[in-house]
Formats: sequence, C-alpha cells, structure tokens
Amino acid sequence: MASTTTAVAGFAALVLLLKPLRALYHFLADPFFSPLRNVPGPRPQSWLWGTMKITRKLTPAVAQRQWMQEYGPIFITWSVFGTPRLVLADARGIGHVISNSMDYHKPPLGKYVASQVVGDGILTVEGMEHKHQRRVLNPAFGIAQVRALLPIFFEKSLQLRDIWKTRVSENNSPRTLVDVLEYLQLTTLDIIGLAGFGFSFDALGPPDDSQTKEFTDALRILTDGELPGIMTFLQALIPAFRYIPTPRTRRIAKARAVLNRVGGKLIDERKRLVLGDVVHEKVTRDDVQGKDVLSILVRANLATDLPDANRLSDADMLAQIPTLLVAGHETTSSAVTWGLHSLSNDQRVQDKLRAELRECIDAHGPTPSADALNALPYLEMFVREVMRLHSPVSQTQRVATKDDVIPTDQEWTDVHGITRTGVPVKAGDSVMLPIENMGRWAAIWGEDVESFRPERWENPPDAAHALPGVWGNTLAFLGGPRACIGFRFSLLEMKALFFTLVSTFRFMNAVEPEKVFRRSMVVTRPFVRGEEAKGAHLPMYISLVEED
Repeated sequence: MASTTTAVAGFAALVLLLKPLRALYHFLADPFFSPLRNVPGPRPQSWLWGTMKITRKLTPAVAQRQWMQEYGPIFITWSVFGTPRLVLADARGIGHVISNSMDYHKPPLGKYVASQVVGDGILTVEGMEHKHQRRVLNPAFGIAQVRALLPIFFEKSLQLRDIWKTRVSENNSPRTLVDVLEYLQLTTLDIIGLAGFGFSFDALGPPDDSQTKEFTDALRILTDGELPGIMTFLQALIPAFRYIPTPRTRRIAKARAVLNRVGGKLIDERKRLVLGDVVHEKVTRDDVQGKDVLSILVRANLATDLPDANRLSDADMLAQIPTLLVAGHETTSSAVTWGLHSLSNDQRVQDKLRAELRECIDAHGPTPSADALNALPYLEMFVREVMRLHSPVSQTQRVATKDDVIPTDQEWTDVHGITRTGVPVKAGDSVMLPIENMGRWAAIWGEDVESFRPERWENPPDAAHALPGVWGNTLAFLGGPRACIGFRFSLLEMKALFFTLVSTFRFMNAVEPEKVFRRSMVVTRPFVRGEEAKGAHLPMYISLVEED
C-alpha cells in the first residue's frame, strides 16, 4: 500500500514537473529552428546575453538607430539564451503586426512584468478579453466625453501656473529654477484622479496628506523602470517560480495593495452614491451620472438596461484603476516635459508658439474651448513634432502566436544573399516595433530628422503618411485594435498644459542640452549626465513673460 502511494505521489510530481520542463525546453530549443536566423543583424556578444549588454549600455533606441543605419529597416538582435528578435522598421510590416492583434500578443516576460505593475487591465489582457474590456471602456474616451473634461485639464494647468508664479515672485532673481518633470508628474496625477475617477489626490497641494504621499510613493515604486533580473525571467516562463518571493516582488505587491485599497474605496463610494440616489428597483444607465471614466465603468457594472457584453466585473473594474493611473499620467507628463525641453533649446519656436497662444487668449480668454484649442495651427504642429521626436514609449514587442509571413514594403537580403519581400516567422518568434526610431529615421523624415522643427508638419513627407498610427502620422499612440485608448484624452490634456504654461512663462536651459539624455523606465524620462543618482529629473529656468 505504501509503495503504491509512493508511486502515485512520484507520478504526480513527475506530471507537475513536465509542464515547466517542456516550457523550458521550447524556450531554449525553439530559437535554433527559427527562420529569423536567416535575417541579418549584429553578432551576439554571448549565447547567454546576446546583444542585450549593448542595448543596455547605449539604450535600446540608440542601439537600434545604429543598426538601422548598418542593416536597414529589417534586422535581428539577440535576446538571452541565443534567441533572435526581429526589429521591424517597415511601415507595412508594422501595420500587419499591430492590425492582427489576435496573432501577435505581448511577450510572456513583458506581460508578466506589466501585470505585476497594473494587474489584468486593458493594458495586459489579450484576445477576446481585451476586446471585451475595450468595448466597455471606449465610451469613456470618445470625442464628446474627452472634451467635457477640458475644464479639469485647465483647472490643474492653472494651479500649476499659479504655483510657479508664486515661486518666481518669491525669488529675488530674474529667473527661477524648477524641476519641470516633478511638477508635471504631480499635475497629471491630479488630472487623472479627477478626470478618471472623480477623486482629488491633491498632489499639487501641501505635502502633508499621508494618504496622498502613500499613494504617490506606491506609484513611484510601480513605475521605477527597474530592469528585470534572471528570477523575473524564470517567473515569467515557469509559474511555479512566482511563489518564490524576491525583494522586487515584495515591493511591487506592497505598492499594488495600496492602489487596490484606494481603488476599491473609489468603486464602493461611487456605487453607494448611485444606489443611494436610486428610488426605483432597477438601475439604468441614466442613474449613473459623472463624466469621469469610473462613472462609466460603474454604469456598465450596475445598469440593468445594458447588455452583458457592456459590463465589467468588480475585479475587472478594479484592474483598470492602476492601468489608467500609470498609463494616464506618466505618458503625458513625459511628453510635456520633453516638449518644454525642446522649447528651451529653441527660443524661436517658443516665441512663435507663445505669440499664437496669446492671440487666442485675447480672443477666447485663458481657458478656450476644445474647438479653439484645436484650431491653433502652430500648437497642433508643435504637439505633432513633440510626439514624433519624443514618443513617451520607446518601443513595443509582440510574439507571433502562429507561423506567418510578415509582408513588407521594402525588399531585404537574407544572410544567404537571397532578396526577399516578406519576413517568415514561427509561432513564438519575437517582433520588436521601434516606435521612437520610426520618428527619428532620416529615410522617412529627411536629413534634418533630429531637428525639432514644427514647420515640417505644414507638408509632411509622403513616407510619413504610410505610418499606421492611430493619430498624426506617428506611432506614438500605436494603431490597430490595441492603439492607445486614451490618445484623445492625452492630446487635449497636453494642449491645455502647453497653452497655459508657454503663454505665461519663458523656459530656459538650466543644464547643457547635450547632458540631457533619455532612459526608458515604463516611459522615456529625462536624466542629466553626471546626476544619474538623482533619478529622472529635468531642471529648467523659468521667468514670467511680462518680465522678459
């Protein structure tokens, strides 16, 4: 009897081991049979690390640019354990990948790391679940809904303006030093709190609210951009390893617990407001008022006159809160910071933009309508140039779920000298889409590609029209079924911030421009060479325009 029990236990243990062992085998063996090995590219420095040490030293975007110049728009780099990774800088090929989201999913490592940070929200789920969540969320990000949020965007933009004006008036100098990234992160956090959830974090207020500090500290942990170590690779590949705690997983779990606690309170509060006001038996969509995203989610959850396809469970609703918090304020604060940096480098552009904004103030006041904002041609060109040159997200990766041939606009020559017009991939092969470098490639934008020149958008090059982005002939918001759902929200928020700040202040460099560099940490943030220990920051001098 004992021997039978032992045998059964041993068999059960073997079965439990087979799945992770099989996954490990395919992870290590499949790359040797990938057709991507026929694609040219840099040689790996080692089997273990591939070309990753180069990309970490130079940053992925800089390394990609160098390799694009050497190998053209289609080449491979090498990940860990001899795994080739296709870099696809071809507009038709990119369009194929992002349009077929059922056939190209996020990679296991990226999905695991992202789900640790934001949970199973719209950013991380795949397939039909993503389609379902997006269907429910789409109404919150329509044109009319976003325009209705413009007063919130201006309210917080004006609050930041007043804080900076106070600092300038208290400073006995013609110019005042501020860390624009820090202030913009606080501003956009306040905006997403009010516009997303009808909740005031008051991040721009006095730093004495323990809940606000706890919350912002948690967000900082989740968005610190810490590079995954070998244990994270193993946890993504073999779920059993996820039960082994590490310092990183403990920090993230603690931060997520804070967000989930606050998120749960926000949902419960909104439900109580709805149910407390309803005097009839059934809850209809009209019973859930409010322009913020959370109101629409609660409406989908409670309203009995909506079909099941337009509902989210409580768990799914909670999962959207960290997703929208992280994606909804980090990307915009990054883009606006880089935009102000570009203005500090070119006073001609800054003066031209300010003149247009001040004419608008004369006609419409300090808080113009969305129509008035969107009718400003130079502001529109300026924002497009910011998103071309300073995309908040540097790159995105997809993994083929089935064998495929990715069509391409351009011919390429494989390692055997054969000219091809498409790239064969096997299920499990990785494809990297170089978002930032599609906006920094001379083949598309011309030899002045590195110059910040909004006027280029008066007549954008023909090659730019082929880029399959959801907005503005760039890939900053991606495209296809997984395009950024909040791109209209982000664009109008950016315009309100630029309108308010640039019309009031002159921005000047506080450090030499060549010392400012980009580092991807969830989003691309500015660092100052020689001051890396301070983390992401960007000091600038500001002065009131009237005192120039």
